[in-house]
Amino acid sequence: MDFGDRRIFAIQLELNSDPGGAWLFGRFCYWINGRQVGNYELGTSLRDVLLNLKWIAHDCGNRGGYRMCHWQPEEVFALLDRSLYGVEELAPDDWLPESPARFDIRPPVDIFDGWKVYLVECDTGEVFVYGNSGTDGRIEMF
Repeated sequence: MDFGDRRIFAIQLELNSDPGGAWLFGRFCYWINGRQVGNYELGTSLRDVLLNLKWIAHDCGNRGGYRMCHWQPEEVFALLDRSLYGVEELAPDDWLPESPARFDIRPPVDIFDGWKVYLVECDTGEVFVYGNSGTDGRIEMF
C-alpha cells in the first residue's frame, strides 16, 4: 500500500500474512523522487517503524534550514552527518542548526541500514537530502 506520490515522496508498506502478533512484521520503505529508499524486501517490525515515525512527524514545521537552503547537497549532508554521527570532526567555525536530529527522518530500523535521509524546510518548500553508503555513495537532493 502506498501513501503519497512515488515521484515526489511516498511511504510504501505491507503487513505480512503472519504479522507475528504485536511485532507487526511487514515491509516498509520510502520513495523519494522515484527512487526506493530502504530495503523493502528485507522486511522489519512495523511496530518499531511506527514508534519512530511519531517523533519524525512531531518535528514537522520545525526543520527550518536557514543557511542550509542555499548550500550544495553534499555540504548539507556532511554537516548534518558530522553533527549527528561524528564520523568527522566539526570545525570550530562550522555553523550548526539547533537540534540537528530533527532533520533526520530515517527510522532507525534495519531496513534503512546504510541510508541517511534528511529533510530541510526552506522558503521554497521542503528539500530531501539522502544517500546510501552501501551503494555508490552518491548524495542526492530533491
